[in-house]
Amino acid sequence: MTNINSSYKISRTLHWLCAFTYLFLAVSMPIALDYASNGSERRFAHDLHQSVATLFTVLLILRFSWMTITKDSGLRIEFESKLQLIMARINHTFLYFLMITTPLTGFLFKITSGKPIMLFDFELLGVVDSLIDKDWKYYTSEVHYIILDLFYVLIFLHIAGACLHFANRFKKQVQ
Repeated sequence: MTNINSSYKISRTLHWLCAFTYLFLAVSMPIALDYASNGSERRFAHDLHQSVATLFTVLLILRFSWMTITKDSGLRIEFESKLQLIMARINHTFLYFLMITTPLTGFLFKITSGKPIMLFDFELLGVVDSLIDKDWKYYTSEVHYIILDLFYVLIFLHIAGACLHFANRFKKQVQ
């Protein structure tokens, strides 16, 4: 029983670290770009965004590795109906897809822009001249922002589903 509890705690910790990091990325960058008054502030916002995105990618790899090793997604919710279970699985599948494709398109955008991939002040990947391409830069940027819009919709559905489960659990306890 101790292994299940510790496995669950690690799974939940990784879940919330990924969730808060992704939310930080999704909310902070548009705000930072709106309020950046000069080029150096915009550069700082981009660099911070890229560095946190790199950390998010590492957390996501740890989360998926943990789920694979333990065969435990950390989900401990009983569903009221088969439809709720199906909807939760579909939503999670698409959320995971977006969490994987978001950093991927961000990194492709940086690479095709002719800029290095940085983790704060450490260069992870230098400029690769043969990968600089204006068309790819444009398309990866567009896909990156479309993914963000889809994320907002799916996270709203995810939170609504979680609230429904809490309300149902509370209703059962009161009865």
